[in-house]
Amino acid sequence: MKTLVFRHAGYLSEDVNWGFEYMLTDAAGQGIHRAVQCKDFLGDVVWAEHMKKPVDIYGFKYTPGGLDITTPPFYVAITHPAALKDRASNLLAFLHAFEEALGFKRSKIEIINENTGLWITFSGGWLRTPVLFSAFTQFLRSGIDYAGGSIPKYLRDAPMQKKLPASFEPRIEQLLNGNSPKQSWTAEASLVTFHHKTGLTGYQGSWEEKA
Repeated sequence: MKTLVFRHAGYLSEDVNWGFEYMLTDAAGQGIHRAVQCKDFLGDVVWAEHMKKPVDIYGFKYTPGGLDITTPPFYVAITHPAALKDRASNLLAFLHAFEEALGFKRSKIEIINENTGLWITFSGGWLRTPVLFSAFTQFLRSGIDYAGGSIPKYLRDAPMQKKLPASFEPRIEQLLNGNSPKQSWTAEASLVTFHHKTGLTGYQGSWEEKA
């Protein structure tokens, strides 16, 4: 079983800490940034690579060059104090539902770190726009207990740390219908604005484009 080192684990959480930690890695499993508990910092890493600008926001720092955004697939590791081994198939089923709808290659998962972590290989399609990547990183947490059936219903009924607000449901339906937003990684030059206004929660633009 592979063991990945979560650099500076426990670093930088959301307002509410659900215990999940995230880290983008290279193909060998080496982390390219500090492990974080707020998934939005992963989007800041991709923004930095597109803009060729360093990131320094809310204590998170990243210098471009660690992630080759031109060469899929991509890799992310997640961990949690509770063992994730038995939830890998749940998460895969959840991700595959969206990937089939969006026409992306299916993600793969390897169990790591003595069953407490998952290492996910994912399609470059998820990096096509900020909203898509924001959705993907949200799904790493939200999809962990999915056992089949209606995804909108699952998200409505999920425990607080996994659910999404009811206002998200139209966006989830759009993704499940194969639609993605008309959006560019380089459209927003301000990192603070990008961090808050371009993801699954904050984006207010068109959702009429097929992925």
